[in-house]
Amino acid sequence: LCSQAVNASTNEEVNSVNEHMISNFPRESREYCSSDTTADENYHHYPQDFLNHLNPSGLPLHKIQLKKNCPIMFLMNLDPSNGHCSGTRYKVPELNSKVIEAVIATGPHNGKRLFIPQIPLIPTDNQFSFQLRRRQSPM
Repeated sequence: LCSQAVNASTNEEVNSVNEHMISNFPRESREYCSSDTTADENYHHYPQDFLNHLNPSGLPLHKIQLKKNCPIMFLMNLDPSNGHCSGTRYKVPELNSKVIEAVIATGPHNGKRLFIPQIPLIPTDNQFSFQLRRRQSPM
């Protein structure tokens, strides 16, 4: 699966395929939830549940469900010279509570390990009247 790709026209379709694929993997899953806030101090009146349900383009979901040995794809350029960049495919050998251990599954950097923490992310195209800040693992 790590060498395969799924093309979909919307984030909703991608999320549906991801949910179906992860449900077919054996083993228990672990859920990684984001911490969502607004970047502007004047907009702290939005309920947490509302912020968690927002799914702007370019940001990972509020809840990411993973299973041991499942494939993932990285969504940002963290260390391109070592292969850790947007579009890189990984396999998840271990599910830790605070970070996700990932090993590059294909290409010239195959086998290189990365520990993916939750990183503060802000969407580049502001779709709302406020700026959402999501702290989540970028995948």
